[in-house]
This record gives sequence, C-alpha cells and structure tokens, in this order.
Amino acid sequence: MKSFSFRSFVLLGTAVVVTSCGGEDVIAPPPSPPILTLAVAPDSTAVVAGGTVQMTATVTDENNNPVSGETIIWSTSDVAIAAVDATTGLVTGVAAGTATITATNGTVTATGNVTVVASAAFAADVLPIFTANCAVSGCHVAPTPPQDMDLGAAVAFANIVGIPSMQSGLDRIEPGNPDASYLIHKLRGTQIEAGGSGLQMPRNRTPLTSDLINTIIAWTRSGAPNN
Repeated sequence: MKSFSFRSFVLLGTAVVVTSCGGEDVIAPPPSPPILTLAVAPDSTAVVAGGTVQMTATVTDENNNPVSGETIIWSTSDVAIAAVDATTGLVTGVAAGTATITATNGTVTATGNVTVVASAAFAADVLPIFTANCAVSGCHVAPTPPQDMDLGAAVAFANIVGIPSMQSGLDRIEPGNPDASYLIHKLRGTQIEAGGSGLQMPRNRTPLTSDLINTIIAWTRSGAPNN
C-alpha cells in the first residue's frame, strides 16, 4: 500500500483539493451541511380576537444542540383568522377560528395552531365551564373540594387566579401565561409534564373539549380579568 503525507490544501468551490508530496491531487468531498431541526412553541394555543400571542422557533442540529443566527420566516394559513408578523412571529387574533402558523428556515418548516376565540369573559364564558363540569357534587365544590379548590360561582375566581397550586410549583391560573397555569395543564392532561400529579380534570368525567379549554386559555392569555 502506497503511503504519503499531505502538505498543501486548496479550497476550490465546495470541494477541497489536497496535494501530496508526490504531486498527486486527491479531491476530498465537500463537508455535509448540518442537519437542522425546527420546533415551534407553543404548538397549540388560543387567543381572544384582538389579542396577541408570541410564537417562537428553536433551531437545533443533529445532536440537538441549539443553533443561533438562523433566519426564520413566519406565515399564516388564514390571515382573516390570525395574522402573523413575518419577522417576529407575533400573532394577532382577527376572527374566531383556527389558523396554522408556519415557521420556515430554508427548506425546513414547523407549525403551530392558534385558535382565535371571539370573546372570553370570566362570568359569561369561563365560569359556566367550571359550573357545568367541575363545581358538581363530590368534586370542586363545598364543603370539601379537592385541593381546597372550590369552583363554585361565588368563589371560583378568588380560588384560582394567582393562587399557588397544591400539586406543583405553578399558580392555578397565571394571568397572561397559560403555559404556567397549572389548572390548564390539569384540564389538558399534561399535569405530569408540568411537575404535578394526580388525574386529569374533571376527575372521573369526560375531559373538556378543545373548544372549552381554548376559551379558558384565551381568557388566561388576556390577563385573566374578573370580567
């Protein structure tokens, strides 16, 4: 087998020409481009018409390491439902419905869904959800509500907004931040991922539909007002 040492390197385009001591040229293949993965957060959320939600995109390499400096272009499947700033990813709710928000980095894309709720007032839209599904006999109603969370009409707001949960380090409802609201995780069934425990709410009953949960999410994102 012939052996030789390399002494000079010349970059031609995307290939590397290596010249040996014997004058022989060996063309090395160009380096493979990095394999990038794109993820959008949140992947599913809700906002009141006229409200906004900030979407973010994370680019990682094949070793799951974050990659900075990548250009992300944002677009929406329906500008009549949700508009998005192409540069920043800030989504504005326009009218009731669901739109898919897409982040693009070169040939790589990722999506998230934004549901726009026409209105989300506590008294008219959110409280009836708790009354019908949670504030029922044997559940979150006096005299012995689980986790001391009474969702009866007169006390529900005071027992959830800005109140620490008893199963995790999150507040039950964190105004403006659905992802940091443990009650929403309990309704979605993601309480374990949020550092909590127990069963999905409502316990031993049919889980809430996505429309009902999105109403609570939209209300929370708007600041969880007592309206």
